Amino acid sequence: MTRTFHGKQLKIGGAIYTVNEVDGLLRKLSMYGNVDFSDCIIQIDADMSEERKEQTIIHEMLHATHFEAGYSPEEQDEDMINRVANVLHQVIVDNIDILATPDEEEAIEGDPIKKALEELY
Repeated sequence: MTRTFHGKQLKIGGAIYTVNEVDGLLRKLSMYGNVDFSDCIIQIDADMSEERKEQTIIHEMLHATHFEAGYSPEEQDEDMINRVANVLHQVIVDNIDILATPDEEEAIEGDPIKKALEELY
């Protein structure tokens, strides 16, 4: 079963960003995703693999984090965001159990990484 991220929300700084899955974003605009800072919307291409969607959400989340920390879009280094997003995705996926409380660990059934990521998004 493929997870959907559409409508999921991330609290970043004092703002709540909503994730929207958009058909054809990659095909039409050559982008996996983008972020609208004024409306707090993260858009990702709906036709990507689940893993690519996760990576893209983290990438756009880092842009939003920088924006909420006071960096304008022009001040953000796309290459640095790409590199950190890819590594951060791997760190979260491979170590999510460390972030869970004992109660959450007991509640996680099946694959703990998938369950925890579902709750994150």
